[in-house]
Amino acid sequence: MPPSKPFVLFFNAIRHAQPIYSKLQEVAHTDNIFAIYRTSASGAVSTLPYTHTPIHPKHGSLKSTQIAGPFDAEFISRLPPSCKYICHNRTSLPAAQAAGAEYVSFETLISQSDVVSVHVPLTNQTRHLINAAVLGRMKVGVVMINTARGAVVDEVALADALTSGHVAAVGLEMYERDPTVDERLGGHERALLLPHVGTHSVESLGKMEAWAMENMRRAVVGAELLSPEV
Repeated sequence: MPPSKPFVLFFNAIRHAQPIYSKLQEVAHTDNIFAIYRTSASGAVSTLPYTHTPIHPKHGSLKSTQIAGPFDAEFISRLPPSCKYICHNRTSLPAAQAAGAEYVSFETLISQSDVVSVHVPLTNQTRHLINAAVLGRMKVGVVMINTARGAVVDEVALADALTSGHVAAVGLEMYERDPTVDERLGGHERALLLPHVGTHSVESLGKMEAWAMENMRRAVVGAELLSPEV
């Protein structure tokens, strides 16, 4: 008796890459699980019905920019040439990644920037990276943008700084206690608040679905992956 196909479980519907999804179904059994709130991969697996156990993660990738495209490069190209870019990272970036931005210390970045945009993962070290003390060392009239993770910014301190006028405006896509947002931010005319939907266009979703389907098909048949295992 030939061995059964491997089982692939999805936590979302496939809406834009049906042809590639069909190719995956030729080599694997598939199923979709909906309405599962995932605080972690292990938390998601622990809530699965008994019929789907045991399930073990096999492959993963964080290279979403390769799929959705470098939209930031297009955005920067539309800014006035008078804009100066400085950046801070744990280590100095290679010139190709820095794209002309001058590497500076964290203190220099927060004290000299007119606009501060945060792009870091949430860890024990970065939780409340932007707090009341840091906000106090920024320029009066600074614009604060957070599209990283909500708890990287102390939301109460940010609301205080916006209310006092020290921060001129804020742009947020992530919130510290999502879906709850400090009411001072939610009702403020100088606060632009968006849901976390940075890649929610038909084109981007289609590319991401196609990448995921083909990557999983390759994993099942033992071919080289489009993105490395992490």
